[in-house]
Amino acid sequence: MGKIFIFTAGNPDARAHLQDSIINPIDENKVFHDFPDTEHDKLRNILSEGKGFYAWGAVPGPQNLKRWESLSKGDFVFCVYDNSYHYVAQVLMKYENEKLARAVWGEDENGNTWQYIYFLTKPTAVNLAVVDLVGLLNSGYMGFTKISDEKISNIIAKFGSVESFIDQNILGGKSMYEPSPLENIIASISNTGFVFEPWQIAAYITALRTKPFVILAGVTGTGKSKLPKLVSEATGGVSKLISVRPDWTDSSDVLGYCSLNDKFRPGQLLEFVQKASDAPNKHHVCIMDEMNLARVEHYFAEILSLIEDRRIASNGGFESSKLLGQDLSGDDAHWSTYGLPANLAIVGTVNMDESAHGFSRKVLDRAFTIELSDIDLTKWESVISEEITPTPWPVDKWYPRAIQLSQTGSLTELERKEIDRVITALIEINSFLVHAQLQVGYRTRDEIALFVMHAQDYKASFVTSSGAEVDPLDLALLMKVLPRIVGGSSPVRRAVLQLLGWAVTGKGFQTDDDAKPTIDKWEVGGRPGAVSEALYPRTAARLCLMWDRLLSEGFTSFWL
Repeated sequence: MGKIFIFTAGNPDARAHLQDSIINPIDENKVFHDFPDTEHDKLRNILSEGKGFYAWGAVPGPQNLKRWESLSKGDFVFCVYDNSYHYVAQVLMKYENEKLARAVWGEDENGNTWQYIYFLTKPTAVNLAVVDLVGLLNSGYMGFTKISDEKISNIIAKFGSVESFIDQNILGGKSMYEPSPLENIIASISNTGFVFEPWQIAAYITALRTKPFVILAGVTGTGKSKLPKLVSEATGGVSKLISVRPDWTDSSDVLGYCSLNDKFRPGQLLEFVQKASDAPNKHHVCIMDEMNLARVEHYFAEILSLIEDRRIASNGGFESSKLLGQDLSGDDAHWSTYGLPANLAIVGTVNMDESAHGFSRKVLDRAFTIELSDIDLTKWESVISEEITPTPWPVDKWYPRAIQLSQTGSLTELERKEIDRVITALIEINSFLVHAQLQVGYRTRDEIALFVMHAQDYKASFVTSSGAEVDPLDLALLMKVLPRIVGGSSPVRRAVLQLLGWAVTGKGFQTDDDAKPTIDKWEVGGRPGAVSEALYPRTAARLCLMWDRLLSEGFTSFWL
Protein backbone atom coordinates (compact mmCIF):
# COMPACT_ATOMS: atom_id res chain seq x y z
CA MET A 1 0.00 0.00 0.00
CA GLY A 2 1.54 3.29 -1.10
CA LYS A 3 1.87 6.03 1.51
CA ILE A 4 1.65 9.82 1.23
CA PHE A 5 3.85 12.28 3.11
CA ILE A 6 3.72 16.05 3.27
CA PHE A 7 6.50 18.54 3.87
CA THR A 8 5.85 22.24 4.26
CA ALA A 9 7.85 25.24 3.03
CA GLY A 10 6.02 28.01 4.80
CA ASN A 11 8.87 30.34 5.82
CA PRO A 12 11.34 32.23 3.59
CA ASP A 13 14.25 29.94 4.48
CA ALA A 14 12.32 26.82 3.54
CA ARG A 15 11.14 28.50 0.33
CA ALA A 16 14.76 29.22 -0.52
CA HIS A 17 15.63 25.57 0.09
CA LEU A 18 13.12 24.61 -2.62
CA GLN A 19 15.48 26.25 -5.09
CA ASP A 20 18.35 24.20 -3.66
CA SER A 21 16.92 20.72 -4.10
CA ILE A 22 13.31 20.64 -5.40
CA ILE A 23 13.11 23.17 -8.21
CA ASN A 24 16.75 22.56 -9.12
CA PRO A 25 18.76 19.36 -8.60
CA ILE A 26 21.61 19.23 -6.10
CA ASP A 27 25.08 19.45 -7.63
CA GLU A 28 26.07 15.82 -8.19
CA ASN A 29 29.68 16.53 -7.20
CA LYS A 30 28.43 17.61 -3.79
CA VAL A 31 26.42 14.43 -3.36
CA PHE A 32 29.17 12.00 -4.37
CA HIS A 33 31.71 13.87 -2.27
CA ASP A 34 29.64 13.47 0.89
CA PHE A 35 28.96 9.75 0.53
CA PRO A 36 31.40 6.83 0.82
CA ASP A 37 32.43 5.04 -2.37
CA THR A 38 30.40 1.99 -1.31
CA GLU A 39 27.19 3.96 -1.93
CA HIS A 40 28.14 5.41 -5.30
CA ASP A 41 26.51 2.68 -7.42
CA LYS A 42 23.20 3.27 -5.62
CA LEU A 43 23.63 7.01 -6.07
CA ARG A 44 24.19 6.57 -9.80
CA ASN A 45 20.87 4.73 -10.00
CA ILE A 46 19.17 7.53 -8.07
CA LEU A 47 20.73 10.10 -10.38
CA SER A 48 19.47 8.25 -13.44
CA GLU A 49 16.00 7.38 -12.13
CA GLY A 50 15.41 10.80 -10.63
CA LYS A 51 16.86 12.65 -13.64
CA GLY A 52 19.04 14.53 -11.17
CA PHE A 53 19.54 14.60 -7.41
CA TYR A 54 16.27 15.98 -6.02
CA ALA A 55 15.75 15.68 -2.28
CA TRP A 56 14.28 17.00 0.95
CA GLY A 57 15.08 16.33 4.59
CA ALA A 58 13.84 16.51 8.15
CA VAL A 59 15.59 17.77 11.30
CA PRO A 60 16.23 15.34 14.20
CA GLY A 61 13.35 14.68 16.54
CA PRO A 62 11.35 11.66 17.70
CA GLN A 63 8.33 12.30 15.47
CA ASN A 64 10.37 13.23 12.40
CA LEU A 65 12.56 10.17 12.83
CA LYS A 66 9.53 7.90 13.15
CA ARG A 67 7.96 9.33 9.98
CA TRP A 68 11.25 9.26 8.08
CA GLU A 69 11.85 5.62 9.02
CA SER A 70 8.43 4.71 7.62
CA LEU A 71 9.31 6.18 4.20
CA SER A 72 9.71 3.55 1.47
CA LYS A 73 10.70 3.67 -2.16
CA GLY A 74 7.67 4.56 -4.27
CA ASP A 75 5.86 6.53 -1.55
CA PHE A 76 4.49 9.90 -2.63
CA VAL A 77 5.63 13.22 -1.20
CA PHE A 78 3.76 16.53 -1.55
CA CYS A 79 5.16 19.99 -0.91
CA VAL A 80 2.72 22.41 0.68
CA TYR A 81 2.91 26.15 1.26
CA ASP A 82 0.44 29.06 1.12
CA ASN A 83 -2.34 26.52 1.80
CA SER A 84 -1.73 24.82 -1.56
CA TYR A 85 -0.05 21.70 -2.90
CA HIS A 86 2.82 22.84 -5.14
CA TYR A 87 4.99 19.79 -5.92
CA VAL A 88 4.57 16.03 -6.01
CA ALA A 89 7.31 13.40 -6.30
CA GLN A 90 8.10 9.82 -5.33
CA VAL A 91 10.69 8.54 -2.89
CA LEU A 92 13.73 6.82 -4.41
CA MET A 93 15.99 6.30 -1.39
CA LYS A 94 16.59 7.68 2.09
CA TYR A 95 19.84 8.35 3.93
CA GLU A 96 20.87 9.97 7.16
CA ASN A 97 23.71 12.27 6.13
CA GLU A 98 24.40 15.35 8.23
CA LYS A 99 27.38 16.41 6.13
CA LEU A 100 25.42 16.56 2.88
CA ALA A 101 22.46 18.26 4.57
CA ARG A 102 24.68 21.06 5.88
CA ALA A 103 26.33 21.43 2.47
CA VAL A 104 22.95 21.76 0.73
CA TRP A 105 20.66 23.51 3.23
CA GLY A 106 22.88 24.82 6.03
CA GLU A 107 21.30 24.77 9.49
CA ASP A 108 18.33 26.22 11.32
CA GLU A 109 18.37 28.78 14.16
CA ASN A 110 19.05 26.00 16.66
CA GLY A 111 22.07 24.70 14.81
CA ASN A 112 20.23 21.61 13.51
CA THR A 113 20.21 20.49 9.91
CA TRP A 114 17.81 18.42 7.83
CA GLN A 115 19.92 15.27 8.00
CA TYR A 116 17.10 12.75 7.52
CA ILE A 117 17.33 12.98 3.75
CA TYR A 118 15.04 11.37 1.18
CA PHE A 119 15.91 11.46 -2.52
CA LEU A 120 13.02 12.00 -4.92
CA THR A 121 12.07 11.67 -8.55
CA LYS A 122 12.11 14.98 -10.38
CA PRO A 123 9.24 16.88 -8.69
CA THR A 124 6.22 17.75 -10.80
CA ALA A 125 4.82 21.24 -10.27
CA VAL A 126 1.09 21.38 -9.40
CA ASN A 127 -1.21 24.04 -7.99
CA LEU A 128 -4.13 22.80 -5.92
CA ALA A 129 -5.65 24.33 -2.80
CA VAL A 130 -5.45 22.20 0.35
CA VAL A 131 -9.15 22.86 0.99
CA ASP A 132 -10.04 21.14 -2.31
CA LEU A 133 -8.97 17.76 -0.92
CA VAL A 134 -10.30 18.06 2.61
CA GLY A 135 -11.88 14.73 3.53
CA LEU A 136 -9.42 12.80 1.44
CA LEU A 137 -6.27 14.43 2.87
CA ASN A 138 -5.74 16.73 5.86
CA SER A 139 -7.20 20.21 6.24
CA GLY A 140 -3.85 21.72 7.22
CA TYR A 141 -0.22 20.85 7.79
CA MET A 142 2.71 21.77 10.01
CA GLY A 143 6.16 20.39 9.25
CA PHE A 144 6.75 16.80 8.15
CA THR A 145 3.44 14.86 8.09
CA LYS A 146 2.35 11.33 7.22
CA ILE A 147 -1.18 10.89 5.94
CA SER A 148 -2.94 8.39 8.19
CA ASP A 149 -3.42 4.76 7.19
CA GLU A 150 -7.17 5.24 7.54
CA LYS A 151 -7.20 8.02 4.94
CA ILE A 152 -4.99 5.97 2.62
CA SER A 153 -7.37 3.02 2.93
CA ASN A 154 -10.33 5.28 2.09
CA ILE A 155 -8.44 6.64 -0.95
CA ILE A 156 -7.71 3.13 -2.22
CA ALA A 157 -11.32 2.06 -1.67
CA LYS A 158 -12.56 5.03 -3.68
CA PHE A 159 -9.93 5.30 -6.46
CA GLY A 160 -8.43 1.82 -6.60
CA SER A 161 -4.90 2.96 -5.77
CA VAL A 162 -2.94 5.92 -4.45
CA GLU A 163 -1.52 6.38 -7.96
CA SER A 164 -5.01 6.74 -9.46
CA PHE A 165 -6.00 9.22 -6.77
CA ILE A 166 -2.95 11.39 -7.48
CA ASP A 167 -3.39 11.11 -11.23
CA GLN A 168 -7.04 12.21 -11.08
CA ASN A 169 -6.96 14.75 -8.26
CA ILE A 170 -3.44 16.19 -8.13
CA LEU A 171 -2.07 15.88 -11.63
CA GLY A 172 -5.31 16.21 -13.55
CA GLY A 173 -4.36 13.35 -15.83
CA LYS A 174 -0.84 14.66 -16.42
CA SER A 175 1.75 11.94 -15.87
CA MET A 176 4.37 12.46 -13.17
CA TYR A 177 6.79 10.54 -15.34
CA GLU A 178 7.99 12.44 -18.38
CA PRO A 179 9.70 10.05 -20.81
CA SER A 180 13.13 11.13 -22.00
CA PRO A 181 13.61 11.88 -25.72
CA LEU A 182 15.40 8.55 -26.13
CA GLU A 183 12.60 6.65 -24.38
CA ASN A 184 10.17 8.24 -26.84
CA ILE A 185 12.35 7.07 -29.72
CA ILE A 186 12.48 3.52 -28.34
CA ALA A 187 8.69 3.50 -27.98
CA SER A 188 8.26 4.94 -31.47
CA ILE A 189 10.49 2.24 -32.99
CA SER A 190 8.64 -0.45 -31.03
CA ASN A 191 5.39 0.78 -32.57
CA THR A 192 6.76 0.04 -36.06
CA GLY A 193 6.76 -3.67 -35.30
CA PHE A 194 10.53 -4.10 -35.42
CA VAL A 195 12.03 -5.80 -32.38
CA PHE A 196 15.02 -4.20 -30.68
CA GLU A 197 16.04 -4.27 -27.05
CA PRO A 198 16.10 -0.80 -25.42
CA TRP A 199 19.82 -1.17 -24.70
CA GLN A 200 20.51 -1.91 -28.37
CA ILE A 201 18.97 1.38 -29.46
CA ALA A 202 20.66 3.24 -26.61
CA ALA A 203 24.04 1.68 -27.46
CA TYR A 204 23.62 2.49 -31.16
CA ILE A 205 22.81 6.15 -30.50
CA THR A 206 25.58 6.49 -27.89
CA ALA A 207 28.14 4.87 -30.20
CA LEU A 208 27.13 7.05 -33.15
CA ARG A 209 27.43 10.14 -31.00
CA THR A 210 30.86 9.05 -29.75
CA LYS A 211 32.25 8.08 -33.17
CA PRO A 212 30.54 8.69 -36.55
CA PHE A 213 31.38 5.18 -37.75
CA VAL A 214 29.40 2.20 -36.43
CA ILE A 215 29.30 -1.38 -37.71
CA LEU A 216 26.11 -3.39 -37.14
CA ALA A 217 26.67 -7.14 -37.29
CA GLY A 218 24.46 -10.15 -36.72
CA VAL A 219 22.50 -12.84 -38.45
CA THR A 220 20.33 -11.99 -41.43
CA GLY A 221 16.88 -10.60 -40.68
CA THR A 222 17.59 -8.91 -37.33
CA GLY A 223 17.02 -5.35 -38.59
CA LYS A 224 20.61 -4.19 -39.06
CA SER A 225 19.85 -1.92 -42.00
CA LYS A 226 16.48 -0.90 -40.55
CA LEU A 227 17.70 0.38 -37.17
CA PRO A 228 19.67 3.38 -38.54
CA LYS A 229 16.76 4.34 -40.78
CA LEU A 230 14.22 4.12 -37.95
CA VAL A 231 16.38 6.16 -35.58
CA SER A 232 16.94 8.81 -38.26
CA GLU A 233 13.22 9.06 -38.92
CA ALA A 234 12.43 9.28 -35.21
CA THR A 235 14.99 12.03 -34.60
CA GLY A 236 14.13 14.13 -37.65
CA GLY A 237 17.29 13.15 -39.51
CA VAL A 238 18.04 11.95 -43.02
CA SER A 239 19.33 8.53 -44.06
CA LYS A 240 20.54 7.02 -47.32
CA LEU A 241 21.24 3.36 -48.05
CA ILE A 242 24.11 2.46 -50.37
CA SER A 243 24.35 -1.18 -51.44
CA VAL A 244 27.99 -2.29 -51.54
CA ARG A 245 29.04 -4.33 -54.56
CA PRO A 246 31.62 -7.13 -54.39
CA ASP A 247 33.61 -5.67 -57.31
CA TRP A 248 34.51 -2.44 -55.49
CA THR A 249 38.28 -2.32 -55.24
CA ASP A 250 38.90 1.38 -54.72
CA SER A 251 37.11 4.55 -53.66
CA SER A 252 35.84 5.56 -57.09
CA ASP A 253 32.40 4.04 -56.47
CA VAL A 254 31.92 5.89 -53.18
CA LEU A 255 33.79 9.15 -53.82
CA GLY A 256 33.85 9.42 -57.60
CA TYR A 257 36.19 9.46 -60.58
CA CYS A 258 37.08 11.46 -63.67
CA SER A 259 35.70 10.03 -66.90
CA LEU A 260 37.61 9.75 -70.17
CA ASN A 261 36.32 13.18 -71.22
CA ASP A 262 37.71 14.62 -67.96
CA LYS A 263 34.28 15.07 -66.44
CA PHE A 264 34.05 14.26 -62.72
CA ARG A 265 31.44 11.65 -61.78
CA PRO A 266 30.70 11.93 -58.04
CA GLY A 267 30.19 8.72 -56.09
CA GLN A 268 27.11 8.01 -54.01
CA LEU A 269 28.77 8.82 -50.69
CA LEU A 270 30.21 12.11 -51.94
CA GLU A 271 26.76 13.13 -53.21
CA PHE A 272 25.34 12.43 -49.77
CA VAL A 273 28.18 14.39 -48.16
CA GLN A 274 27.17 17.35 -50.33
CA LYS A 275 23.56 16.94 -49.22
CA ALA A 276 24.60 16.88 -45.55
CA SER A 277 26.86 19.91 -46.01
CA ASP A 278 24.00 21.85 -47.57
CA ALA A 279 21.67 21.03 -44.65
CA PRO A 280 23.87 21.51 -41.55
CA ASN A 281 20.90 21.59 -39.16
CA LYS A 282 19.89 17.99 -39.92
CA HIS A 283 21.74 14.85 -38.92
CA HIS A 284 22.56 12.57 -41.84
CA VAL A 285 23.34 8.85 -41.72
CA CYS A 286 24.82 6.96 -44.67
CA ILE A 287 24.05 3.24 -44.41
CA MET A 288 26.62 1.08 -46.22
CA ASP A 289 24.59 -2.10 -46.66
CA GLU A 290 26.49 -5.40 -46.59
CA MET A 291 29.66 -3.39 -46.19
CA ASN A 292 32.05 -6.32 -46.29
CA LEU A 293 30.96 -7.80 -49.64
CA ALA A 294 34.07 -5.95 -50.82
CA ARG A 295 37.23 -5.24 -48.83
CA VAL A 296 36.42 -2.22 -46.69
CA GLU A 297 40.03 -1.12 -46.29
CA HIS A 298 40.30 -0.91 -50.11
CA TYR A 299 37.24 1.07 -51.17
CA PHE A 300 36.95 3.01 -47.90
CA ALA A 301 40.64 3.80 -47.30
CA GLU A 302 40.35 7.59 -47.55
CA ILE A 303 37.23 7.72 -45.40
CA LEU A 304 38.82 5.56 -42.68
CA SER A 305 41.81 7.88 -42.53
CA LEU A 306 39.74 11.06 -42.46
CA ILE A 307 37.50 9.77 -39.66
CA GLU A 308 40.64 9.94 -37.51
CA ASP A 309 41.58 13.36 -38.87
CA ARG A 310 38.60 15.32 -37.61
CA ARG A 311 38.93 18.74 -36.03
CA ILE A 312 36.56 21.14 -34.29
CA ALA A 313 34.09 22.62 -36.77
CA SER A 314 33.20 26.30 -36.72
CA ASN A 315 29.50 25.56 -36.11
CA GLY A 316 30.07 22.84 -33.53
CA GLY A 317 30.96 19.18 -33.70
CA PHE A 318 33.92 17.81 -35.60
CA GLU A 319 34.65 17.75 -39.33
CA SER A 320 37.39 16.32 -41.53
CA SER A 321 39.61 17.77 -44.21
CA LYS A 322 38.82 17.28 -47.92
CA LEU A 323 37.77 13.83 -49.11
CA LEU A 324 39.26 14.10 -52.58
CA GLY A 325 43.00 14.16 -52.96
CA GLN A 326 42.78 15.97 -56.30
CA ASP A 327 41.82 19.55 -57.16
CA LEU A 328 39.05 19.81 -59.72
CA SER A 329 38.36 22.80 -61.91
CA GLY A 330 35.44 24.44 -63.65
CA ASP A 331 31.96 23.16 -62.89
CA ASP A 332 33.47 20.28 -60.90
CA ALA A 333 35.57 22.41 -58.55
CA HIS A 334 33.05 22.34 -55.71
CA TRP A 335 33.34 18.56 -55.35
CA SER A 336 36.93 18.86 -54.16
CA THR A 337 35.94 21.16 -51.28
CA TYR A 338 33.90 18.64 -49.29
CA GLY A 339 35.11 16.84 -46.20
CA LEU A 340 33.14 14.73 -43.74
CA PRO A 341 30.80 17.27 -42.09
CA ALA A 342 29.95 17.29 -38.39
CA ASN A 343 26.35 16.27 -39.12
CA LEU A 344 27.22 13.08 -41.01
CA ALA A 345 27.72 9.56 -39.67
CA ILE A 346 28.40 6.29 -41.45
CA VAL A 347 26.83 2.97 -40.45
CA GLY A 348 27.91 -0.27 -42.05
CA THR A 349 25.87 -3.46 -41.91
CA VAL A 350 27.73 -6.76 -42.19
CA ASN A 351 27.03 -10.45 -42.52
CA MET A 352 29.89 -12.69 -41.50
CA ASP A 353 29.57 -15.70 -43.81
CA GLU A 354 31.56 -17.34 -46.60
CA SER A 355 30.46 -14.70 -49.12
CA ALA A 356 31.92 -11.80 -47.14
CA HIS A 357 35.38 -10.51 -46.27
CA GLY A 358 36.79 -10.23 -42.78
CA PHE A 359 37.81 -6.92 -41.24
CA SER A 360 41.35 -5.69 -40.79
CA ARG A 361 42.50 -4.16 -37.51
CA LYS A 362 42.50 -0.76 -39.25
CA VAL A 363 38.74 -0.97 -39.78
CA LEU A 364 37.85 -2.40 -36.38
CA ASP A 365 39.94 0.16 -34.49
CA ARG A 366 38.01 2.97 -36.15
CA ALA A 367 34.49 1.68 -35.51
CA PHE A 368 32.10 0.71 -32.77
CA THR A 369 30.86 -2.80 -33.55
CA ILE A 370 27.37 -3.69 -32.32
CA GLU A 371 26.06 -7.20 -32.84
CA LEU A 372 22.32 -7.70 -33.05
CA SER A 373 22.05 -11.38 -32.17
CA ASP A 374 19.55 -11.35 -29.30
CA ILE A 375 16.56 -12.98 -30.98
CA ASP A 376 13.18 -13.65 -29.33
CA LEU A 377 10.84 -15.22 -31.89
CA THR A 378 7.93 -15.07 -29.43
CA LYS A 379 7.71 -11.31 -29.89
CA TRP A 380 5.38 -10.91 -32.84
CA GLU A 381 2.18 -9.33 -31.59
CA SER A 382 1.62 -5.60 -31.87
CA VAL A 383 2.18 -3.75 -28.60
CA ILE A 384 1.10 -0.30 -29.80
CA SER A 385 -0.62 1.49 -26.94
CA GLU A 386 -0.68 5.04 -28.23
CA GLU A 387 0.67 7.03 -31.12
CA ILE A 388 4.02 8.57 -30.23
CA THR A 389 5.50 11.49 -32.11
CA PRO A 390 9.09 11.98 -31.01
CA THR A 391 10.47 15.49 -30.99
CA PRO A 392 13.16 16.01 -33.65
CA TRP A 393 16.62 16.22 -32.15
CA PRO A 394 18.69 19.32 -32.71
CA VAL A 395 21.79 18.37 -34.66
CA ASP A 396 24.12 19.31 -31.80
CA LYS A 397 22.55 16.53 -29.70
CA TRP A 398 24.55 14.18 -31.93
CA TYR A 399 27.84 15.96 -31.35
CA PRO A 400 30.34 14.29 -29.00
CA ARG A 401 31.69 16.18 -26.02
CA ALA A 402 35.15 15.57 -27.40
CA ILE A 403 37.06 13.09 -29.54
CA GLN A 404 39.91 12.80 -27.05
CA LEU A 405 39.78 12.58 -23.27
CA SER A 406 42.20 15.50 -23.04
CA GLN A 407 39.57 17.71 -24.71
CA THR A 408 36.73 17.03 -22.26
CA GLY A 409 37.41 20.07 -20.07
CA SER A 410 35.88 20.21 -16.61
CA LEU A 411 34.50 16.91 -15.37
CA THR A 412 32.11 16.03 -12.56
CA GLU A 413 33.24 13.71 -9.81
CA LEU A 414 30.99 10.99 -11.23
CA GLU A 415 32.57 11.37 -14.67
CA ARG A 416 36.07 11.13 -13.22
CA LYS A 417 35.11 7.96 -11.37
CA GLU A 418 33.70 6.47 -14.58
CA ILE A 419 36.91 7.32 -16.45
CA ASP A 420 38.95 5.73 -13.67
CA ARG A 421 36.77 2.62 -13.91
CA VAL A 422 37.38 2.42 -17.66
CA ILE A 423 41.13 2.89 -17.36
CA THR A 424 41.43 0.33 -14.56
CA ALA A 425 39.54 -2.23 -16.65
CA LEU A 426 41.66 -1.59 -19.74
CA ILE A 427 44.94 -1.84 -17.82
CA GLU A 428 43.84 -5.25 -16.55
CA ILE A 429 42.70 -6.29 -20.04
CA ASN A 430 46.01 -5.23 -21.58
CA SER A 431 47.86 -7.43 -19.10
CA PHE A 432 46.13 -10.40 -20.79
CA LEU A 433 46.27 -9.15 -24.39
CA VAL A 434 49.93 -8.20 -24.33
CA HIS A 435 51.02 -11.84 -24.78
CA ALA A 436 49.29 -11.87 -28.18
CA GLN A 437 50.29 -8.26 -28.97
CA LEU A 438 46.61 -7.33 -29.16
CA GLN A 439 46.54 -4.71 -26.41
CA VAL A 440 44.42 -1.57 -26.79
CA GLY A 441 45.95 1.87 -27.28
CA TYR A 442 45.09 5.45 -26.47
CA ARG A 443 42.43 5.85 -29.16
CA THR A 444 40.49 2.85 -27.88
CA ARG A 445 40.87 4.07 -24.30
CA ASP A 446 39.47 7.48 -25.21
CA GLU A 447 36.58 6.12 -27.24
CA ILE A 448 35.50 3.64 -24.56
CA ALA A 449 35.70 6.34 -21.88
CA LEU A 450 33.73 8.81 -24.01
CA PHE A 451 31.12 6.14 -24.79
CA VAL A 452 30.64 5.46 -21.08
CA MET A 453 30.42 9.21 -20.35
CA HIS A 454 27.89 9.80 -23.14
CA ALA A 455 25.88 6.79 -21.94
CA GLN A 456 25.17 8.59 -18.66
CA ASP A 457 22.84 10.88 -20.63
CA TYR A 458 20.72 7.84 -21.59
CA LYS A 459 21.32 5.61 -18.58
CA ALA A 460 17.62 4.84 -18.02
CA SER A 461 17.49 3.23 -21.49
CA PHE A 462 20.45 0.90 -20.99
CA VAL A 463 18.11 -1.89 -19.93
CA THR A 464 16.68 -5.08 -21.37
CA SER A 465 13.01 -5.29 -22.29
CA SER A 466 12.44 -6.89 -18.88
CA GLY A 467 14.07 -3.94 -17.10
CA ALA A 468 17.45 -5.51 -16.21
CA GLU A 469 20.27 -2.98 -16.28
CA VAL A 470 22.99 -3.23 -18.92
CA ASP A 471 26.39 -1.75 -18.05
CA PRO A 472 27.65 0.60 -20.80
CA LEU A 473 31.25 -0.38 -19.99
CA ASP A 474 30.37 -4.04 -20.55
CA LEU A 475 28.99 -3.10 -23.99
CA ALA A 476 31.98 -0.90 -24.81
CA LEU A 477 34.42 -3.73 -24.06
CA LEU A 478 32.32 -6.05 -26.21
CA MET A 479 32.31 -3.53 -29.07
CA LYS A 480 35.87 -2.23 -28.97
CA VAL A 481 38.08 -4.96 -27.45
CA LEU A 482 36.81 -8.40 -28.42
CA PRO A 483 36.52 -7.84 -32.22
CA ARG A 484 40.32 -7.43 -32.40
CA ILE A 485 40.90 -11.00 -31.11
CA VAL A 486 41.34 -13.55 -33.89
CA GLY A 487 43.49 -16.64 -34.33
CA GLY A 488 44.36 -19.99 -32.81
CA SER A 489 47.89 -19.52 -31.53
CA SER A 490 48.92 -20.25 -27.97
CA PRO A 491 49.07 -16.51 -27.07
CA VAL A 492 45.54 -15.97 -28.43
CA ARG A 493 44.30 -19.03 -26.53
CA ARG A 494 45.89 -17.73 -23.34
CA ALA A 495 44.40 -14.25 -23.84
CA VAL A 496 40.85 -15.58 -24.38
CA LEU A 497 41.09 -17.89 -21.36
CA GLN A 498 42.35 -15.17 -19.04
CA LEU A 499 39.90 -12.59 -20.35
CA LEU A 500 37.02 -15.00 -19.77
CA GLY A 501 38.02 -15.45 -16.15
CA TRP A 502 38.44 -11.72 -15.69
CA ALA A 503 35.03 -10.94 -17.22
CA VAL A 504 33.36 -13.46 -14.91
CA THR A 505 35.23 -13.07 -11.62
CA GLY A 506 37.70 -10.21 -12.03
CA LYS A 507 40.65 -12.62 -12.11
CA GLY A 508 41.99 -14.46 -15.16
CA PHE A 509 41.54 -18.20 -15.56
CA GLN A 510 44.82 -20.10 -15.74
CA THR A 511 43.76 -23.54 -16.94
CA ASP A 512 41.05 -25.11 -19.08
CA ASP A 513 39.62 -26.67 -15.93
CA ASP A 514 39.15 -23.19 -14.43
CA ALA A 515 36.90 -22.24 -17.33
CA LYS A 516 34.92 -25.48 -17.52
CA PRO A 517 32.23 -24.70 -14.87
CA THR A 518 31.50 -21.35 -16.53
CA ILE A 519 31.31 -22.87 -20.02
CA ASP A 520 29.15 -25.77 -18.83
CA LYS A 521 26.70 -23.42 -17.14
CA TRP A 522 26.58 -21.24 -20.24
CA GLU A 523 25.90 -24.30 -22.40
CA VAL A 524 23.15 -25.62 -20.08
CA GLY A 525 21.56 -22.16 -20.10
CA GLY A 526 21.18 -22.27 -23.90
CA ARG A 527 24.22 -20.15 -24.77
CA PRO A 528 22.65 -16.84 -23.65
CA GLY A 529 23.97 -13.45 -24.76
CA ALA A 530 24.74 -12.53 -21.15
CA VAL A 531 26.22 -14.49 -18.24
CA SER A 532 24.09 -13.07 -15.45
CA GLU A 533 26.46 -13.72 -12.55
CA ALA A 534 29.53 -12.29 -14.32
CA LEU A 535 31.09 -8.88 -13.64
CA TYR A 536 30.74 -8.10 -17.35
CA PRO A 537 27.86 -10.34 -18.46
CA ARG A 538 27.81 -9.70 -22.22
CA THR A 539 31.57 -9.66 -22.62
CA ALA A 540 31.72 -12.93 -20.68
CA ALA A 541 29.06 -14.57 -22.88
CA ARG A 542 30.90 -13.69 -26.09
CA LEU A 543 34.18 -14.96 -24.59
CA CYS A 544 32.41 -18.23 -23.74
CA LEU A 545 31.53 -18.56 -27.43
CA MET A 546 35.05 -17.67 -28.52
CA TRP A 547 36.59 -20.15 -26.08
CA ASP A 548 34.19 -22.88 -27.22
CA ARG A 549 35.23 -22.28 -30.83
CA LEU A 550 38.88 -22.51 -29.85
CA LEU A 551 38.29 -25.88 -28.22
CA SER A 552 36.23 -27.31 -31.07
CA GLU A 553 37.94 -25.78 -34.11
CA GLY A 554 41.35 -24.65 -32.93
CA PHE A 555 40.60 -21.13 -34.18
CA THR A 556 38.44 -18.30 -32.91
CA SER A 557 37.27 -14.80 -33.66
CA PHE A 558 34.62 -12.39 -32.44
CA TRP A 559 32.51 -13.08 -35.51
CA LEU A 560 30.18 -16.02 -35.88
